[in-house]
Amino acid sequence: MTTLYPPVFNGSYGYTNEWERASLIIGESIISCNLKFVADGFKNDLYSYLFGMPPAYHGIDNLYTYYDGGAVAANDVTTVGNRTIAVVLQDLITSFTENGVPTADGVRQFSKYGTDNRVLLLSNSTDFREVRDQTSSSRCSWWQTVEYS
Repeated sequence: MTTLYPPVFNGSYGYTNEWERASLIIGESIISCNLKFVADGFKNDLYSYLFGMPPAYHGIDNLYTYYDGGAVAANDVTTVGNRTIAVVLQDLITSFTENGVPTADGVRQFSKYGTDNRVLLLSNSTDFREVRDQTSSSRCSWWQTVEYS
């Protein structure tokens, strides 16, 4: 706790209070760090995206994956907030399923995860850029060594 998630609340560790600290511990141990674990298992030879559409809760990308062309509403956790992002995500998934390479109109070909830990950022912006996976950290490396029971 004091090594990986020290009680330092100036934002340098990704949290500014105890609630955010606890949230980060839970999020990394259960959700976020599993991406790095899977990537390592596939020797980083995979494509990955980071879904950052507000409010960016875990699993909210399912709304975009199964979007059927209905109404959109920003900052509503029950509705797609950006039609373009929904169509791009569906195109990426479909093209990957069909030919093993994710492609979509308006998105330049992005790299596999690779040794530099790159993911495609899908956010409210439509510049569709690659960013470094933030789960590639010493904390996530430590979580990979822990045996869960």
